[in-house]
Amino acid sequence: MRNTIIGQRERSMFMKRSIARKAVVACAALMLAIPSTFAAAAPTASAAAAAKPIAVTLNGQALTFNVQPSVIGGSTFVEFRSLFAALGYSIDYASKTKTITASSDEHRIVMSIGGDVAFVDGTSVPMSGQVVVKDGRTLVGVRFIATLSGKSVDWAAATRTVVIVDRGPNAEQKRELLSFLDRSEQIFNAEDRNADAVLALIADDSPIRGAMQEKLLAEKDASLQTKTTYREAGVEAYSAKEAVLHVIEDNVKIGGDDYYFDNSSELLLTLHPGVQGEWLLYDMEYVAVQYTGGASLIEETVPVPDADKAAIEAVLKAQLDALNEEDLAAYKATFSGTEGLDAYFAAIESGLADYDQQLQAEKTSIVYYNGTDKAVAIRSIVAEDLEDGFRTRFHQGNYLVKKDGKWLFDGTEYVYNIEALES
Repeated sequence: MRNTIIGQRERSMFMKRSIARKAVVACAALMLAIPSTFAAAAPTASAAAAAKPIAVTLNGQALTFNVQPSVIGGSTFVEFRSLFAALGYSIDYASKTKTITASSDEHRIVMSIGGDVAFVDGTSVPMSGQVVVKDGRTLVGVRFIATLSGKSVDWAAATRTVVIVDRGPNAEQKRELLSFLDRSEQIFNAEDRNADAVLALIADDSPIRGAMQEKLLAEKDASLQTKTTYREAGVEAYSAKEAVLHVIEDNVKIGGDDYYFDNSSELLLTLHPGVQGEWLLYDMEYVAVQYTGGASLIEETVPVPDADKAAIEAVLKAQLDALNEEDLAAYKATFSGTEGLDAYFAAIESGLADYDQQLQAEKTSIVYYNGTDKAVAIRSIVAEDLEDGFRTRFHQGNYLVKKDGKWLFDGTEYVYNIEALES
């Protein structure tokens, strides 16, 4: 959902040294067990002859093979070309090296007859005994290949059927999921955006529905116009009752007098099916927000009367002084109101207790002023850890309001363009 509805507000935690330290660990491992669940337990020769032939289904559709599936070593094997084709692969077979190369839009599997390992998307996977030749036909283990292809495999003993299903949504189900994003863009980007249409995208039992309604009411008379575009989207989890989309959402201002921080947001959207089967938003999580204006935003100053400018700069300084002096009461006094900010102030208090650091404003700019009682200020701030000298620079944007003739913070804060400095 669009930031202007959910709340674009990023109330910063007390800036800590850990923001400049990152670690990326890559690890790939694949372990495949080949249990004997695909075959009946050691039948006699007469029982085997009378047994019903093994069937294989993919998403409910029966697959056909040039030869009947076989049970070898307790696992079900089928003719490789038909299985790979059903799973969406194209096949290349090198007869000299007896190597099978199967390629699809999602995976590439390379395996050889009699080989000990297969290469799946460039990673080696143990596969001893999963490619065999029987009666002149090359057969592969169903569970092995289907699992490598991201499918779930089960054995229906009553019908002697290997059941293969997609772990995630099939193509049609994925289209239905992603249509939620199309509907969202259309509704949010409409010139005459309708609050009822927005709420129609939200599940009735959603824990964020109330906040949505309050936000829509607060923005009813706002002039700000933004455009939302979903640049990337993928399915993180899927079932008939719940799905999770991972999306990258771009938000830019396209009109209106209010100030807006353009941004790209990484979100996890949890969707539930509605009564008519359409997917609706149930919950959402911001993974990361990047404000796209960068360091240049601080250069976009606007003219402000001298008295208001001095008062705004004074409250900005008072807030930094309160943090440096670890005076939480003085810090709270710089806000126009404290309702709904309990968690934020608790985080500030925790930061003051845990870290001994000094904050210094390098540059301050007023980038928005409505002529009377609203302003936006951006500061370039350096935070220095007094224990080890570790220094961090960040830009902080704050919305301010004039209340009873006094300029104060309204509680909306943006932190961006964070960088570590050499000690």
